[in-house]
Amino acid sequence: MTSGEVTDKPTQSGRYQESSIDRLSSSEYKNSSTGTVDVASPAMTSKNLNRSKIQILIREYTEDLAAGLLHPISYLLYDRKFNTDLIYVIPNKIGTETLRLALITYIRERTEQPSWSNENLQVRPRKRPSDD
Repeated sequence: MTSGEVTDKPTQSGRYQESSIDRLSSSEYKNSSTGTVDVASPAMTSKNLNRSKIQILIREYTEDLAAGLLHPISYLLYDRKFNTDLIYVIPNKIGTETLRLALITYIRERTEQPSWSNENLQVRPRKRPSDD
């Protein structure tokens, strides 16, 4: 292997050869914590896919703003506290920080009834056909 060449195949010992990223005197790719990286135990990337209602709504609202959707914008999310679907309505164009603060206020102020509203956010339970 020439200097600076990158390989994605391990050697017979199961360790990676020197890469252009980390040139070392030995032929092993060294990790700062363990010394080497074996094929049997590759470094992993992890992501937390559990998102809160606030994170979900802000992400969706940001994407909808970028897409130029007209207001009011409605979102439907299940709420475990009330054991029902809730409709979140944003009646006017607001910033994401304003939405975040409105959602935090709603979560702090909600009681036994899921219905709530202020000038930036309205929350109400979804009516099901069986509720009529």
